[in-house]
Amino acid sequence: MRVWDGILALVLVLLLTGCVKKTNPADVDCGVYTDRKIRSDCLYNKSIALMNPTSCKDINDANVRAACITDIAIRLGDDYYCVSQDRLPLKEDCERKVADAQRAAKAKSNPTP
Repeated sequence: MRVWDGILALVLVLLLTGCVKKTNPADVDCGVYTDRKIRSDCLYNKSIALMNPTSCKDINDANVRAACITDIAIRLGDDYYCVSQDRLPLKEDCERKVADAQRAAKAKSNPTP
């Protein structure tokens, strides 16, 4: 009985410590996912990890694709990437959000007394 308890404890420890695989989103092959939502989320995460707005174009869900492009433009602090948006209102919204983020970053780095 004690042998089985020891083996069970060892297996439990190994499962909890050694079997957690952390994967970099940039290394994932999103093409393996057949579910559209999961694939869109995977492509979004991969694009963000790579900071590559061009790869956002592979996302089928228009809302996720627009968020992907906008989020990367904000993180890069450059509204140039907003031209990748599919429609003018999305482009304008992206440019506004980038400008807002730039103003917020500038205000944070130069606080007024």
